[in-house]
Amino acid sequence: MDFWDSLTEYLCLEVAPLTVDIDQDGQVLGWVLQGLGDRHLLALRVPKEYGGCGFSQVEYYEATVKIAAASGILAFLQTQHQSAATQIARFGSAAQKALLPAMATGQVKIGVGFSHLRRRGKPALQATPLGEGFSLTGMIPWVTGHGFFSRAIAGATLPNGDELYAFIPLKTSQQTGGGQIDCGQALPLAAMGLSNTVSVTLQQWRIESEDILVIKPAGSIQTGDRQKVLHHGFFALGCAYGVIRFLEFAEFQHIRPLRQQLNQLHKDMFAAIASPPAPYQTQLQLRIQAIIMAQQYAAIALTLAGGAGNILTHPAQKLYREALMFSIFGQTQTLRNATLQTLIPSKITRYTDKPSQAGVVQW
Repeated sequence: MDFWDSLTEYLCLEVAPLTVDIDQDGQVLGWVLQGLGDRHLLALRVPKEYGGCGFSQVEYYEATVKIAAASGILAFLQTQHQSAATQIARFGSAAQKALLPAMATGQVKIGVGFSHLRRRGKPALQATPLGEGFSLTGMIPWVTGHGFFSRAIAGATLPNGDELYAFIPLKTSQQTGGGQIDCGQALPLAAMGLSNTVSVTLQQWRIESEDILVIKPAGSIQTGDRQKVLHHGFFALGCAYGVIRFLEFAEFQHIRPLRQQLNQLHKDMFAAIASPPAPYQTQLQLRIQAIIMAQQYAAIALTLAGGAGNILTHPAQKLYREALMFSIFGQTQTLRNATLQTLIPSKITRYTDKPSQAGVVQW
């Protein structure tokens, strides 16, 4: 059985039936995460020569859609590790790349903490040169996977604005020279709280040369966001497919037009990342469409569920929270502003006015 068939079978037979339990029980979440590792599926984009699956970009995003459709929180958690593995395969030293076979199987699990580099203004985490290494002081506001991952790739800002990416332990730690890392309590997230997202405070934490993954020019993360603007949209797309699965099970009578427009969006998004890729603005609008479609479909599921949909463990409630999370996952200021422009109507219709029929699906 190849990697793709193994992933499809695992998601269908073992993950999808447990989707609510995965969302509510940390032990089950850890078990299904390791289940991906047991099948060598935790390094999907890592070349086979390093022990990974060697997926192409298209295959990786198809996998993202499938995992997100089966379990949003599993998709959210495993992508942190997948991102770390991809970064190591691309930039790592020989010693760091030697970790990749163990990362593929989940024997070694590593997260990431560099989304704060997107922020303008005073750096959240500063790196000061210290001999052949650096001293890190500040805070990483968001690091997902505390308790699941042993380490994380932290992003810090150098005095000249360049971006330092280096390994740190993902646990409260103290160095003999006085450096400290404090991992706070899991943040009380409205969605996917069991992913154990924490704030990490560092005080003069010394990074040795062997801990450094790569130093990138200032603004590299913003450049990457622009080049991969559709990246996080595939999670929202998968969430919408998860809703379709729920509506099919509920025998929703008007599912056909929903499935048709979702399949069309799927086709358009994958066409947009083909060679040559679609222009940035086209990809941006497709990502916004995926966000809005996930929100709308999840609202349909929640409404169909009625009062039961307000129960935390109801599948429709879970999907609604996942749509919320994937709406802001990997959000940039440009994406936020563009999404708000789409969501806020140009004209507020009074309740006495006749509703516009534009864009309304006729059942």
